Amino acid sequence: MTSVKALIDWRPAGTLRNAPIAAYGGAPMTLIAASGQVFRAGDSQSVLIEDADGNGVQATVSVDAATPAVMTIASFAAPPAPALKTPLRVLENVIQLTRGKTVASEILGVGDATIANQEFVLQKSPLTYLPAGDGYKSTLAVHVNGVPWAEVPSFYQQPPNAQVFITFVLGLGS
Repeated sequence: MTSVKALIDWRPAGTLRNAPIAAYGGAPMTLIAASGQVFRAGDSQSVLIEDADGNGVQATVSVDAATPAVMTIASFAAPPAPALKTPLRVLENVIQLTRGKTVASEILGVGDATIANQEFVLQKSPLTYLPAGDGYKSTLAVHVNGVPWAEVPSFYQQPPNAQVFITFVLGLGS
C-alpha cells in the first residue's frame, strides 16, 4: 500500500504522511527512532539492524548529537536480503568476537629454500578467519627464526626474498 487516506465521519480528512512501511530493503538511508527514544550519538558506529523475525544486517551509521532521534546509514555490510520486516530494532554497542584458541609455538615444518611450492599443514584446526575489507584474513601468525612474516593474498609480484606466506583451505585453494 503506497498511500493511506484518513476518514472522519466518512469524509476525507487528509492523506497520512510518511505511512509506515511493511518491509525495509535498505532505503531510505535514514532511520527515525520510535517516539521518546534516541540513538547513541557518534560517527562511524557499527550497529545491527534486526527485523521483527530476528533477521538482520550490519551497518555503519552516524547520529548527530543535535538530532539523536535520526540515524544516518553510511553503508551496509551486505544489502538487507530478504527485505527486513518492520518494526526494526537497532542494536548498538556491537563488538566483534571470535571463538578460537591460541596454539603457541606450533612447528609447521622445516623449510628448504631450494624447493619451490612448499606447503605446511596446521596440526590444530580449524583456523579462524576474520573479515578484512571485501574478503577475509586468517588469524595465523608465522615466525621464522624469530622474525614475523606477513600474510599476503598471493605470491604474485612478491620479491624472491619476501618474508610472506599465504593461507588456504585444502581442497579450496590448492
